[in-house]
Amino acid sequence: MLKPIEKLAKIIQIPTISNPDLKKIDYSQFDKFEKLIAELWPLVHQKLEKKVFPLKAIVFEFPGTDKSLEPIVLLAHYDVVPVPGIDTKKDVTKQTAPGWDFLPFAGIIEHNKVYGRGSLDDKECIASILEATEQLLADGFSPKRSILLCFGSDEEVNGHSQEEVIAWMKQNKINPWMVIDEGGAVVDDALPAVSSKMAMVGITEKGVSDIVLIAKAETGHASTPARNGSVTRLAKALVKIEKHRGQIKMSQVVIKMLQTAGKKASGPMKFVYKHSKGLSPLLSYLFAKMGGETEALVRTTTAPTQLQGAPAHNILPPVAKANINVRVITGETIQNTVDRFKKIINDPQIEVEAIMKNDPAPISDVGGVQWKLLEKALHKSHGDVLATPYIMLGGSDARHYSKICKTTYRFSPFYMGKDQRSSLHGFNEYLQIDNFIKGVEFYKEIIKGSSLKN
Repeated sequence: MLKPIEKLAKIIQIPTISNPDLKKIDYSQFDKFEKLIAELWPLVHQKLEKKVFPLKAIVFEFPGTDKSLEPIVLLAHYDVVPVPGIDTKKDVTKQTAPGWDFLPFAGIIEHNKVYGRGSLDDKECIASILEATEQLLADGFSPKRSILLCFGSDEEVNGHSQEEVIAWMKQNKINPWMVIDEGGAVVDDALPAVSSKMAMVGITEKGVSDIVLIAKAETGHASTPARNGSVTRLAKALVKIEKHRGQIKMSQVVIKMLQTAGKKASGPMKFVYKHSKGLSPLLSYLFAKMGGETEALVRTTTAPTQLQGAPAHNILPPVAKANINVRVITGETIQNTVDRFKKIINDPQIEVEAIMKNDPAPISDVGGVQWKLLEKALHKSHGDVLATPYIMLGGSDARHYSKICKTTYRFSPFYMGKDQRSSLHGFNEYLQIDNFIKGVEFYKEIIKGSSLKN
């Protein structure tokens, strides 16, 4: 019989790579994944009802004994981002890739760690949820409140598979009592002067959009260039956007995060965190100056990610395009950013178009029974770790569920150091074995606590 961590290693070996172009997805890998988890967690498949949706989302229902209680949704996704240099038409488990110190899809276990794409995003949540359920089924446990295990197949590109699940829930009048999705983690370097570990629980997430700039001009041969062509104007627009960043502001969520952190802070920062509401103008300025994750908490961020010009080196392109990935702060909208770009660029020959519009998610409650259940499960699995509300900087499938559930939390119950967090979508993903075990215990406590009522 395989150990739980070996099961995670096995599912890492399946390259379930999503793509915004559905025609480019190898769905045979998704079918392999579905077949594999049936072999690895047999009780889940024997005892729970399973539903597979057209876009390959998988839902299991762990039925509760009290049908009057609304269900808990344990949410995760099994698609992963690509690894450049890997040929998915060949055996991926034997291939190396630039920037990686080990085989990205081999699922290697050594040095008390499991390595591979998806070990942090997000197959570790899939495996720990299934393992927690498997162990409880083996013990003969039945939850009082139904538990829905909802596994998405395209979170990395758009999350439409979970929209199918939500439509099914609405049709069947299923209203989740609580949703827990991937998100923040247990960290020990979140804020200055806080030495103890903190569990960063996203109670909202920033809006996500791709805004495209389209500059047009006359085409021609590069030997006789006209002034201020499409590429030049596009470059000027990008420089203006970089120079004139969005306003800084500290939302109530960030203030709540700092006030919570103040309980574990030391020295002068304990006073600062405790009085963060009154000090928010100064703190916002300091956060913006610090850059990185800290700046992203107080400002809408803009990151140019793709450029497109002429098809050849000696042609003046009639159209030049730039894609800007935008993460919108709570209190603003994507349309605010589009309007700001137009005003900053001030060029009627440059079009500004948002091709994806996901505004910031609603803020979930932290004062109810659901939050207390999360805290209880956290203390049981991780000890004296402070549950801290924050704004999730990335996107998740939880944004869809926040429209139908007021208590939607974004938290991956694993410790992640700064190097691990930087490996997300990058190189050398790994998860410690003892961390994985703690994640299993966390989900078991959530399921066992399903009898709690409002």
